[in-house]
Amino acid sequence: MKKHFAIAILVTLAACTKHDPFDLLQRDVWILSKYVETDVETMSSDNVTFLGNDFYFRTDESYFSHGQLKDGGFLDSPVKDSEGNFYRVPSSGELMMAFPRLDRDKLPDGFNAGSLLVFSWSPFEDGKYSCVETAYLENEGGYAADESGKTISGDSEFFYAQDYEDDDPDLFPIFALRFKGTSQYAAYRYEICRVRPAVDNFQELYGLKLRAKWLKAGDTTTKMSDITDDDYWKDCLELVFKIEGYIGEIGYAGNYDGRLISSTLEKYFDEGKVPVVAAYNLGEAGLQTEYNGDIFKYSVRLLRCKSDGSL
Repeated sequence: MKKHFAIAILVTLAACTKHDPFDLLQRDVWILSKYVETDVETMSSDNVTFLGNDFYFRTDESYFSHGQLKDGGFLDSPVKDSEGNFYRVPSSGELMMAFPRLDRDKLPDGFNAGSLLVFSWSPFEDGKYSCVETAYLENEGGYAADESGKTISGDSEFFYAQDYEDDDPDLFPIFALRFKGTSQYAAYRYEICRVRPAVDNFQELYGLKLRAKWLKAGDTTTKMSDITDDDYWKDCLELVFKIEGYIGEIGYAGNYDGRLISSTLEKYFDEGKVPVVAAYNLGEAGLQTEYNGDIFKYSVRLLRCKSDGSL
């Protein structure tokens, strides 16, 4: 009897491994929950500090190029704060847990937006869009995404709530159920928020607010109609990505654009390999590649990790 029971357990574990290896390897880790609440302020081999919520203007030193992160060893080893906690730069697949990526090969006719999340209109019929999302969580030696490494792939659906009764007249929330059937399955709510009104010589500051709730991989009961109810979001994970520009070839750029850099590089036209970044503003948000990774500098949002870099 015990032998049969043990065999049954092994069969069950094998099935889980085949379904999603990440469930078995790190089934208690929800990647999104590992994100630090604010961006990096300073980072050195000795210490990392984070921007506080009461600051009004960040300096150029709080933006980082991919080359700068590589040369400092921040793409290969964790950094720690003054209390001994460890952090690291997310890969493009880990950044994708927060920002979805448009699959340009599977777009409906007439769709020409630059990213999947669009807050001022719905690019899809009836405000609904379904797709399979695939996130590569690791990098190869040259910082390209490792397609043979840890991978999360699952069905996702998005709903553009244009008639949402509590939204701003020009901007509405977007709801999503992402990576169904995997260890990263979660409900999402994306919306633009005002972080700070105009104060003295400082312009008003906006941000992208992400609320999320983790769901069990085998959950089949949670529906889009459930997560569009305000009561659903009374207890959830919340992250705000402030829209604070980036550093371009001629200095600070994009008063109403935000960028977060990942550790991953991709081929980008004549630019060669450039970093995969999250781009977000008052109109849209998503993961994309752009610009020169050694010249342009972006914000960094780290993941909490162990001393060996694992989550």
